[in-house]
Amino acid sequence: MRISEEIKRKKDKIRGCLVGLAIGDALGAPVEKWSAERIKEKHGRVEGYVASKRVEPGHWTDDTAMSLAVARGIVVANSKWQDVLPMIANEHLVDWRNNRNSGYGRTTKKALTALDNGVSFFESGNNLGMGNGVAMRIAPFALWLSESAYRNYHLSQFLRNPEIISFLRAFGRITHTNPYSLITGMLQAEIVAQCFGCWHYVKTDFTSSVGRYLFAEGILEQARDFERFYCDVLFERKLSSKIMAGLDFKKQLIKSDDVLLEEVGVGFSAIESCPFAWLTALNHAESFRDGVLAAVNAGGDADTTASMVGAILGSLYGLEEIQKTGWCEGLWQYDEIVALADSLSVVLVQ
Repeated sequence: MRISEEIKRKKDKIRGCLVGLAIGDALGAPVEKWSAERIKEKHGRVEGYVASKRVEPGHWTDDTAMSLAVARGIVVANSKWQDVLPMIANEHLVDWRNNRNSGYGRTTKKALTALDNGVSFFESGNNLGMGNGVAMRIAPFALWLSESAYRNYHLSQFLRNPEIISFLRAFGRITHTNPYSLITGMLQAEIVAQCFGCWHYVKTDFTSSVGRYLFAEGILEQARDFERFYCDVLFERKLSSKIMAGLDFKKQLIKSDDVLLEEVGVGFSAIESCPFAWLTALNHAESFRDGVLAAVNAGGDADTTASMVGAILGSLYGLEEIQKTGWCEGLWQYDEIVALADSLSVVLVQ
């Protein structure tokens, strides 16, 4: 592949990541906290932007707002590693001051209040629960780590590098200190980075069910390693047990959407919503549209799970593929998101 084509593809994938997560968020927000049964009764099946009392059609929530704040922080820092985390924390603070009532969870609210009161971003995070706030906003940071800061590392070693792990943990601790919030954030970052780089850096086979299953097994092993190292309770395996519940080891398949909903769950904790999002994205890695809609129509924490799926598959396919869905039309602040993605590309793509 010629250099110009390579750069063009990277830029399209960066656009795809940011637009993809915003689309997932906007599609899922109207049915957040709904059961799959209630969604079916009301809409049959959500296939596009719908209205609700909570949000207007095509509007996204704090999931996207915080992800875009991360991207802005990276752009402002201009990829200077010593400035990236302070700038991200500052952008979170700016967003918090402007949007205090836009759906932040209690852990994030407490952390951003601490930042607003002058607490350092090294100490602003808290351990109120196993929230998914790190995983939901980490995608742009994963792109920065994989493409700009550590481009010389092979992505198969992404979470084997202690510097990368240290950066990811420091990023997460701006808001969350619970081990499971941090672990799931790191794993979401790895999946996004792998999908972003799979066409060039790694040879992951997302085209076959077995290839996707083997990738999921790799995530399971990494989750087990992290639990052994970071979790206080001996033999506590909350995350890995959820991932295991979604895998059919005999057939070497990821289980169906209905089974994932039943056995993994779509709750608001990181140990449910994150494995559900990862396995759903891998199960539908052949189609951005199918993957995002599977997350939306499962209900529960639908805006977050669909946003995570959108970030993963958007990083895999890029914006050109996403545009075929028709969802770019009607997405709130679409042009601004694309412009931010292009600014991020200037920093990341050399």
